[in-house]
Amino acid sequence: VPIHYYLAEEWFTPDGATAYVADANGNTVSVVDTNSSTVTTSIAVGTGPDAVAVARDGATVYAANKFGNSVSAINVGTNTVVATIGVAIPVAMVASPVGDRVYVSSDTTSTIEVIDTELILADLQTIEKALPRLQKEARLTKGGNEVVAAVEKAKEVLDAGQTVFAA
Repeated sequence: VPIHYYLAEEWFTPDGATAYVADANGNTVSVVDTNSSTVTTSIAVGTGPDAVAVARDGATVYAANKFGNSVSAINVGTNTVVATIGVAIPVAMVASPVGDRVYVSSDTTSTIEVIDTELILADLQTIEKALPRLQKEARLTKGGNEVVAAVEKAKEVLDAGQTVFAA
């Protein structure tokens, strides 16, 4: 399967029909149909994806962007990045068997970062869904702009991989 010449790691969905391949030189995760051995799409992620992991339910793939200091969460249904979580030089990772966490090995800090995926993805999706409605309502409501500013700040915090309560 031609992708680029440096393939860092691949991971298969639970049914084995699809492989997600970290393509460090292309800054993408390539989606490969294992039955036909063809690349069906390439998903732009952060710089230098070096590892991938698939959530137990197969709904989310995580890409460790070694040189982008982040982990990208990819929705398998849409093959789009739904969240980017800050992690210093991630080089390896694994999704928990329960599916609520991803454990990421950091190259420079020699630590394992724990990403609470359930909280980050749920909160981020809730905010992204509500933001357009809040922006419309802000024009009609006294104090609405302050609410929008607070929600936008919360989105920034979640995009950085933190919980809103930690910020």
